[in-house]
Amino acid sequence: MKLRRVEIQGFKSFGRKTLLEFPEGVSCIIGPNGTGKSNVIDAICFALGYPSRNLRASRAQELIHSGVGGVNEAKVSIMLSDGDSSIEVKRRCDRAGRSVYKINSIVSNLDNMHETLGKYGVPRDGFNIVMQNDITKFIEVKPLERRRILDEISGISSYEDKKKKSLDELAVVERRISDTNLILSEKKG
Repeated sequence: MKLRRVEIQGFKSFGRKTLLEFPEGVSCIIGPNGTGKSNVIDAICFALGYPSRNLRASRAQELIHSGVGGVNEAKVSIMLSDGDSSIEVKRRCDRAGRSVYKINSIVSNLDNMHETLGKYGVPRDGFNIVMQNDITKFIEVKPLERRRILDEISGISSYEDKKKKSLDELAVVERRISDTNLILSEKKG
C-alpha cells in the first residue's frame, strides 16, 4: 500500500483544511524549519493510531490546533492504495480526548482498524515511519534490541512468533507419541 492522500484539519499547526496528494513516483515534503513538515508525519501517525511516542505530545488533546478560529477537534484522513484496491482511514479527536476511527467511512475501534490495516501490510506499531532522532536512538541501542527492531520493521518477528508456537505444539505431539509408544511396548511385552 502506498500513501496517496492526506487531509488534515484542526491538527497541530493545520487549523484550516489542508490536502496533500502523493502521486505515483517519489514524493517529498520540503520547507524551512517550523513550517509543519513534521506535523504532516504526526498527522499520518495520528490517523493510523500509532503510539504516542510518534506524535510528540503526551495527550491527544494537545494535538488539536490552538490558534485562531476556535477549533474543537483534530481530523485527519489518509488514503492508501496499491493500484487494485484502496482504503481510507480517518480519525477525529475532540478536546475531551475522545477519538473516533473510521475505515472506509465505517466506525471502527483501534484494534479492528489495526487488524484491517495489517491485511494490507501496514504495521500496528509505527516502526514503518522513521521519526526525528530515531536513527540516533537506533544506533545507540544494544545489538539485541537493534535486531528486535529490525525484525519488527521487516515483519520477521511475526514469523518468529508463529515458529515458536509451532515448535511448542510439535513438542506436545512428540511427547504424546512417546507416551503412546511406551504404552504400546508395555502391552506387547
